Amino acid sequence: MRPIIMQNQEHFSAQPYCDLVTPLPIALQKYGYPTWLPKLPLDGYLCGIFLFLLATRFNVIVTVSLPPSFMYGLLCRLFGKPRAVHLCKEFYLEASAKKMTFKKYVRLVFLRFALKQVDAIVLNASNEASYFSDILALPKDRFRFIHWPSNIDEPAIYEEDDGYFLAVGRSLRDWHTFFKAVENTPYKYVVVAGSLDSKTFPMMRNVTIRTDVKREEYLSLLSGAMAVVLPLKQTIRSTGQASFLEAMSYGKAVIAADVIGVQDYLINEKNALLYTPENYIGLREKIMQIANDPALRRKLAQAGLNDIKNKFNKRRYAEAMVDTITDLLRRRYKN
Repeated sequence: MRPIIMQNQEHFSAQPYCDLVTPLPIALQKYGYPTWLPKLPLDGYLCGIFLFLLATRFNVIVTVSLPPSFMYGLLCRLFGKPRAVHLCKEFYLEASAKKMTFKKYVRLVFLRFALKQVDAIVLNASNEASYFSDILALPKDRFRFIHWPSNIDEPAIYEEDDGYFLAVGRSLRDWHTFFKAVENTPYKYVVVAGSLDSKTFPMMRNVTIRTDVKREEYLSLLSGAMAVVLPLKQTIRSTGQASFLEAMSYGKAVIAADVIGVQDYLINEKNALLYTPENYIGLREKIMQIANDPALRRKLAQAGLNDIKNKFNKRRYAEAMVDTITDLLRRRYKN
């Protein structure tokens, strides 16, 4: 059966997925809703409501981010689930369930209720399935792993650099380990981080701190970097994919902590150098290895770029989404 998909997100990855999707604002116009309605900021819970109202006209509903996924699922539980397959993607839960307050527990009870009938949840790290299965009380076969794609449309190697290491990111970054690793090393570093994180950073003569930079400035810093460092925290949910995939797309060697978010993408000494999380000595050794071995830098850069072109790109992601949805439809109508 050919997928007929509606999704709340307006921008899609690539063909063939984008050819099969109707974004929610266009669906509202197509089916006679007031012309002013699609001009509203259709996000969050409101998306879930309109997706539910239009669900009978499609055989697949894709909810992007947690609020529309929750609301659509809640309405399905309360008023009956439409025949359409429901697939969720791109939402994140608590990084740890250990600090479970009463408020979090109540929210979790409602979330479990709302998502009980979801057909599939797409994850971008295969090892997240156990955590999501546990916290949502869903069987593991409800989760599908698809590699996250690079955001760079024209990947290429930027061979010229300005001799600094670039460390970047906001979510779940282990800046404490990073600063211990780079202290008193003879190299230059540029750190791009959020302004809140930066308030806790120590002052070092060899480290330049940039906060809340615009996209164009970030890409300029990326093109001028000798290599990119991802000091990621060891957590039970993934993070960091967008950053290291963009670095690979620019032909930059990557150093990253060996955590859940990288394990489906990076292989030590093949397309990146990996170090044990929280091990600042190990991170320092990888930095020195990259700095002192230009041949290794070129090897990792080329391997990373090849992986972007062959595996971690929007076309592959789009094909995987179509394959996943087609399989879900086949299973639905077989039963």
